[in-house]
This record gives sequence, structure tokens and C-alpha cells, in this order.
Amino acid sequence: MLLFFYLQDLKNKNSLFIYLKRTVPLPHSVILIIYNRQIFTGWQEYNIEVKDLGGEAMRLNTYLLSGQIFQTIFQNWEV
Repeated sequence: MLLFFYLQDLKNKNSLFIYLKRTVPLPHSVILIIYNRQIFTGWQEYNIEVKDLGGEAMRLNTYLLSGQIFQTIFQNWEV
């Protein structure tokens, strides 16, 4: 809706740029927050599962370099 009003105001050519410059980072920030929470939660759950089976907990940097993180992220997107 707001985009429509900015497109109507073609006299000020920078208005569309300013609108997009202010609104585009918001969805990217939300996506980054969601992925960070998925990574952190997946790491915690993986460590709980490994400890229950008698193994050692994995450090976060090791978890980030393992393939387990990709399995966890893409498994969340499966439906």
C-alpha cells in the first residue's frame, strides 16, 4: 500500500529509493534472527541427544562446521 503512494510521487525520484532502503533490511534481519535461533536450538538439542546416548557435547564451532546443521535447518523446512 505504501509502495503505491511512493510510486505516485514520481516528482521526487529518491522517494522510492528511500522507501526500499528503509524497508528491505527488515525482512533480512528477521530471517537472520530465525536462522540464528534454529542454529542455537538445533545445537542444544543435538547435545542433549548425544549426552543421552553417552557421548560428549559438541562445541558450537564444531557444530557449525558439521553437516548436522544443514540437516537440522532443512528438516525444519520439510513438511
